[in-house]
Amino acid sequence: MGPGTLGVLPLRGVRSRCGFTSGTFLLACPKCGERDLAPIEFSGKGRIASFTVLSVPGEEFVKEAPYAYVLVDLDEGGRIAGWMAADRTGGPPAIGMAVQYVAGAAQGNRFAREDASGASR
Repeated sequence: MGPGTLGVLPLRGVRSRCGFTSGTFLLACPKCGERDLAPIEFSGKGRIASFTVLSVPGEEFVKEAPYAYVLVDLDEGGRIAGWMAADRTGGPPAIGMAVQYVAGAAQGNRFAREDASGASR
């Protein structure tokens, strides 16, 4: 299922007339002050800008530990926070690693590694 599929929440954000893009809710553009922000739907593809691996999770992530809290620079612009499994066999996440948003995750913005074909795993 991709973005916009019935029953699945797509990854959404806003874009200002000046081109500033954000994956977070804003009342006005921090660059130009524009208040008329256009809603956009992201593809969910991006690259890890920063991350930290958490081994002692909060209650809602107990079954996911260890997991990584990630900041992702989205392909369409903007940066968004989320999480992803810290795959023990494939190594930890890395800055610059290609990732894909996983629609329908139970909690938060979940991302997965993108393989060479562009598919998430």
